[in-house]
This record gives sequence, C-alpha cells and structure tokens, in this order.
Amino acid sequence: MAMHRKPAAAMPTPPELLVFRSEDWAAPDDGAEDWRGYRRWQDARRAYSKAHPDSELGSVLDQLRFERQVLDQRRFERQAQMGLTQ
Repeated sequence: MAMHRKPAAAMPTPPELLVFRSEDWAAPDDGAEDWRGYRRWQDARRAYSKAHPDSELGSVLDQLRFERQVLDQRRFERQAQMGLTQ
C-alpha cells in the first residue's frame, strides 16, 4: 500500500451522526423545544469527531457548514408549514 494514502477508518461513522432526524434525538422532556434534540446531535457529532479525527464528518469547518445547512433546511421547513414561503 502506498504511504501517502490515508488508512481506512477503523470504525464507520454511526449513521445517526451523518444526518439529523429530530425523532432520533428527541427526549420526553423536550416539549415543543425541538432545538434541544439538534443540540444533542451537534454535541454527539463533535465528541465523535474529536475521538475519531479521520471520520467521515470531516474537519471542524466541514461540520459547521453542514450543521448550518441543516439549520437552514429546518427553518425553511417550519416556514413552509406555517405558510410563510412563496
């Protein structure tokens, strides 16, 4: 094997960390505050990334960009449900 290649990841990244699904991260005491599940997901991604720096999650900047896209998509979906989009 060539020395310039990255070694294969020892463990695949858990799928629940790759895509945010609110039902995966909801807790009974969250109530209407669905942002708490998002925050748990975000914290779990960052902890996993810190423990596995060569994971599919990428660099910290990659993670911040992806998390921002998730927030923007969730905001758009909420606005559409309320009839605020055109």
